[in-house]
Amino acid sequence: FFIQVLDGSKCLKTGTRKDAQGKLIEQEIQKLLPLRDITDYRLFFVRGSNDKGGLAEVADNAVQLLK
Repeated sequence: FFIQVLDGSKCLKTGTRKDAQGKLIEQEIQKLLPLRDITDYRLFFVRGSNDKGGLAEVADNAVQLLK
Protein backbone atom coordinates (compact mmCIF):
# COMPACT_ATOMS: atom_id res chain seq x y z
CA PHE A 1 0.00 0.00 0.00
CA PHE A 2 0.97 3.62 -0.39
CA ILE A 3 -0.22 6.35 1.98
CA GLN A 4 0.36 9.97 1.01
CA VAL A 5 -0.01 12.64 3.68
CA LEU A 6 -0.17 16.28 2.62
CA ASP A 7 0.05 19.30 4.88
CA GLY A 8 -3.09 21.21 4.05
CA SER A 9 -2.65 23.87 6.72
CA LYS A 10 -2.21 26.56 4.08
CA CYS A 11 -4.51 25.34 1.30
CA LEU A 12 -7.46 23.87 3.23
CA LYS A 13 -9.28 27.05 4.06
CA THR A 14 -13.03 27.27 4.57
CA GLY A 15 -14.87 27.39 1.27
CA THR A 16 -12.14 25.82 -0.87
CA ARG A 17 -12.56 22.60 -2.83
CA LYS A 18 -9.16 21.10 -2.02
CA ASP A 19 -10.66 18.28 0.08
CA ALA A 20 -12.90 17.29 -2.84
CA GLN A 21 -9.98 17.53 -5.27
CA GLY A 22 -7.92 15.29 -3.00
CA LYS A 23 -10.65 12.64 -2.89
CA LEU A 24 -10.95 12.76 -6.68
CA ILE A 25 -7.19 12.31 -7.07
CA GLU A 26 -7.29 9.39 -4.63
CA GLN A 27 -10.13 7.72 -6.57
CA GLU A 28 -8.42 8.18 -9.94
CA ILE A 29 -5.14 6.70 -8.66
CA GLN A 30 -7.01 3.75 -7.13
CA LYS A 31 -8.45 3.00 -10.58
CA LEU A 32 -4.89 2.46 -11.89
CA LEU A 33 -4.04 -0.14 -9.25
CA PRO A 34 -2.47 -2.60 -8.93
CA LEU A 35 0.71 -0.92 -10.11
CA ARG A 36 3.95 -2.71 -9.45
CA ASP A 37 3.61 -3.80 -5.82
CA ILE A 38 1.07 -1.13 -4.83
CA THR A 39 -2.44 -2.49 -4.39
CA ASP A 40 -3.97 0.28 -2.28
CA TYR A 41 -3.48 4.06 -2.25
CA ARG A 42 -4.76 6.56 0.28
CA LEU A 43 -4.43 10.35 0.29
CA PHE A 44 -4.83 12.32 3.50
CA PHE A 45 -4.72 16.03 4.23
CA VAL A 46 -3.66 17.07 7.72
CA ARG A 47 -3.80 20.62 8.98
CA GLY A 48 -0.25 21.02 10.19
CA SER A 49 1.89 19.04 12.59
CA ASN A 50 -0.48 19.78 15.49
CA ASP A 51 -3.49 18.14 13.77
CA LYS A 52 -3.75 15.24 16.21
CA GLY A 53 -7.10 14.08 14.80
CA GLY A 54 -5.85 14.04 11.22
CA LEU A 55 -2.64 12.26 12.14
CA ALA A 56 -4.59 9.72 14.22
CA GLU A 57 -6.79 9.03 11.17
CA VAL A 58 -3.69 8.35 9.08
CA ALA A 59 -2.32 5.98 11.75
CA ASP A 60 -5.64 4.15 12.09
CA ASN A 61 -5.86 3.61 8.34
CA ALA A 62 -2.27 2.36 8.19
CA VAL A 63 -3.02 -0.19 10.92
CA GLN A 64 -6.14 -1.36 9.04
CA LEU A 65 -4.19 -1.75 5.80
CA LEU A 66 -1.54 -3.84 7.55
CA LYS A 67 -4.12 -6.37 8.77
